[in-house]
Formats: sequence, C-alpha cells, structure tokens
Amino acid sequence: SPTVLTDLTLAFCEEMINAGYYPGVYTNKTWMSNHLEMERIRDKYDIWLASWVVTGENISDYSDDFAMWQYTDKGKVDGIETSVDLNISFMDYSTR
Repeated sequence: SPTVLTDLTLAFCEEMINAGYYPGVYTNKTWMSNHLEMERIRDKYDIWLASWVVTGENISDYSDDFAMWQYTDKGKVDGIETSVDLNISFMDYSTR
C-alpha cells in the first residue's frame, strides 16, 4: 500500500542519514501519484524526478518541486558506447 511503501522509503532515508549520506527519493509521476504518500516525503527529502520527454510528458506537467530531473534514458556521452540516463540538478550538492 502507499502507506507501507512510504514508511519503507522514509525508514531507508533515515538509515542513509545515520550512515552519513544525504538521501533523496528517485521517482516518476506514476509512483508519486499512485504508490507513495508524497506529502510525507517531499518536506523531508529531495525528489529526483524521472520524466523522459519521449513518454510524451512535459516537465511543466508537474506542480511539485524537485531537486533533480532525469529527462532521458537515451543520452550519449563520449567514451560510453551505450545510451545513458541524463539528468539536470537544480541543487548544489557539493555543499551537502
């Protein structure tokens, strides 16, 4: 259920904090809408949103704040032969 999945997500993030890491939650619109209680998550942890343009979704379809955006899984990077995920960060994580 969304309550159980959210409880597990929050517990995992707390364990990451206890281990000295800065956690965030990677999700997409379907999971945000149907599988998680985002009101319990978004105030505590950064959201890394997966929304690939090829799905027909547009980033402006989201009203929630998010710290990172994964906008494709078909990216190309010199030196890597296969397609890769490409992301944009809206946060400066070097200070966290």
